[in-house]
Amino acid sequence: ESFSQVCGYSLEELRGKKPGKVLQGPESDPATVLRLHEAVHSATPCECQIINYKKDRTAYPVFISLGPLFENGK
Repeated sequence: ESFSQVCGYSLEELRGKKPGKVLQGPESDPATVLRLHEAVHSATPCECQIINYKKDRTAYPVFISLGPLFENGK
């Protein structure tokens, strides 16, 4: 609910989509996008700040802290 209030998208609108494809835009730093992509695909922690875009295309800064979750070694 908090996410929807910030960005203007409902969960249903984003279901099945990659968040970056929807939320990133002209001011989203390509190097940061690459860092996030590499962290997700290599299952390594990552912290960064990036500019995302609301549904109405208003830019807003986001601090991202992500890390892998493993279950049974996967």
